[in-house]
Amino acid sequence: MGNPVWKVFVNKQMPIWLEWFANIHLKSYLEMCERFILAYPYYVPKKDSEIDDKGLFEKLMINEEFIDSLSDKGVFVWYNSDFYDFIDELTPYCEELDEINKIRSFFIKYDWWFNRLYKYLRNELLDYYHSQGRSFVL
Repeated sequence: MGNPVWKVFVNKQMPIWLEWFANIHLKSYLEMCERFILAYPYYVPKKDSEIDDKGLFEKLMINEEFIDSLSDKGVFVWYNSDFYDFIDELTPYCEELDEINKIRSFFIKYDWWFNRLYKYLRNELLDYYHSQGRSFVL
């Protein structure tokens, strides 16, 4: 059984991603991401940075509107997932959509980097929820 929160996220993001893929050169984008990953293997976004360093991967991994729409139970399920659950939810789309297959393969190739980044972002989101007075059992 997959992760229901990641399943809904991927389903809602798919039209956005497909439109985005139609407007970028995916191979160049992935090459740029690869150079970034190799140049900054220990990268984490900085909250107060004057440089917008979150934009590189935000399109693929983050949708603030979706995250804000989650119930406390949804946040709990999402929080207790890992990046591999996200990769698993991309798998059914890979056979028909070459772009998703390439993205998924890229995530798998650099899973060590994306999993670490995901853990960091997940903890940042937990801090945000707590600052907003939302809580859920961990």
